[in-house]
Amino acid sequence: MTFITGLIIGLIIGWIIEWVIDLLYWRRDESVMQQRLIEAEERIRELEAVLAERQSTPVAAPPSPVIREKDNLERINGIGPVFAKRLNNAGIFTFAELAAETPERVLEIINPEEWQKIEPELWLEEARQIAQKANQLIKDK
Repeated sequence: MTFITGLIIGLIIGWIIEWVIDLLYWRRDESVMQQRLIEAEERIRELEAVLAERQSTPVAAPPSPVIREKDNLERINGIGPVFAKRLNNAGIFTFAELAAETPERVLEIINPEEWQKIEPELWLEEARQIAQKANQLIKDK
């Protein structure tokens, strides 16, 4: 056998082995991938149908935000911008809302430092008086 003949036989044997490996392994993976592709396309069609259904259903408009008028709580002696902001963050925006709170709740909201002396009872009384004056002005108009 000559070198050329051995080379040609080696190439043919290598090609046959590569073909067998391709047939046994790669072709099988291709069929698995084909099946996964079919399943994915079915899932896409299902999701498109759900999306089309949701788009055809009218969506309720979100509720309009409640516009609240805020009183200047800093008019009360002892309430500054920081305390007013804490009260606003707790949902207290008007003198009437502040007057409706308890002194304990105001202390809880304000959470003063030990060195800070606050008198929530006086704040509530002053808020009550201001709210009454405002209501009287509204009634008089």
